[in-house]
Amino acid sequence: MKKYTLFLLFAAFVFLALNQTSKAQAVYNFPMLVQEQVEVKSHPLPSGFDEKGDTTLTVYSGLYGDFSVYFVNGPQYHHILNPNPTGLLINGKEYSFYCDSERGSKKNISNFLDIYEFEYLGRKYICFFSFREDCLHKGCLYRCYNLFDVTDPNNVSANSFASIYGETFTFGDYNSDGVMDFIRVASQLPPNIEEEKIPTEDKSLYGLVTVFSFDKNGKAVDVKHEGNSYYLFIKGTDEEFSGFEVVQNDWFIPLKDQSGKIAPVTPYFAPYVSFDPKEPFLYDAKGYRVPQHLWAVQVAEFDEIEGALDYCEYLMEGGLEDVFVYIDQYNRDLHFLVLAGNYQNREKIQKLQLDLKKAGVNGRLINMKTEF
Repeated sequence: MKKYTLFLLFAAFVFLALNQTSKAQAVYNFPMLVQEQVEVKSHPLPSGFDEKGDTTLTVYSGLYGDFSVYFVNGPQYHHILNPNPTGLLINGKEYSFYCDSERGSKKNISNFLDIYEFEYLGRKYICFFSFREDCLHKGCLYRCYNLFDVTDPNNVSANSFASIYGETFTFGDYNSDGVMDFIRVASQLPPNIEEEKIPTEDKSLYGLVTVFSFDKNGKAVDVKHEGNSYYLFIKGTDEEFSGFEVVQNDWFIPLKDQSGKIAPVTPYFAPYVSFDPKEPFLYDAKGYRVPQHLWAVQVAEFDEIEGALDYCEYLMEGGLEDVFVYIDQYNRDLHFLVLAGNYQNREKIQKLQLDLKKAGVNGRLINMKTEF
């Protein structure tokens, strides 16, 4: 009965969303895509300072308990060449700041655009919001989100990501499953548009929206169906994406495109055959295509797909989650490479390579952009 009621409410929401955009040119905003919006409870301000050795602590009194942002002092540090180490203390435990979902490269963030606390679907969060510092001199608009689930102060989960969109509507239950999600907006042109035909001043208005949820351990995972990520390619009404038109989509609810008609569902990847030897893609162990990042560890090579899949299963039974297959078609015979990682961050892949070696698995670090 509860699920049926939820379905009716969601159907009503879809109906309202479509009718609110009944004009020929449908313009959306992100609050329209969620049933329940995030309500910020407080913006904690510093309540005191403390000094411990070479470290300055800025103490905050929040709704969910005190926390401190630390800043390590010293003449050896430089704000650009060698930034002062920074971090966070919650309930006596130390956390670092990052700006990517892999959390592979620490960021020494000391200036925040905002710090806010909110509750959503029965859980409590603190979000640290800042500009991505490596963007400040390049003109890009990415922001860093460092999100901490503090529902259980003794078991805090931390996640980080970068996005161009900078509002609290980043968070919400976008797929109506009772678990908070977050969206990430990246600057990217849709694949069905020829770049040379787009005016230069309009290129920054296009973006790719992907949605992430959290697994049982609190780790962010992208939301998929049948191996494909839910997504939107949009054209913003401004560079902040405060409003947008849908160019291409595979979303949870029907949306109208720029013509005012219901946009056809277009999977992020075109239909394909699992482990198709004619297509140079990276596949997960179930045969679904996955976006290829930069770094991986090659741990094995097989002449048959069955051997590669058996080895993937062996690695996953040992606790390794990120296992993939790449079909090497550039030799006389096909070879199936088993890869671990698929990360953007070199430091994280090097750590994985070391962990694999300790577990008795020797692997070769590869740059997939240059080798594949």
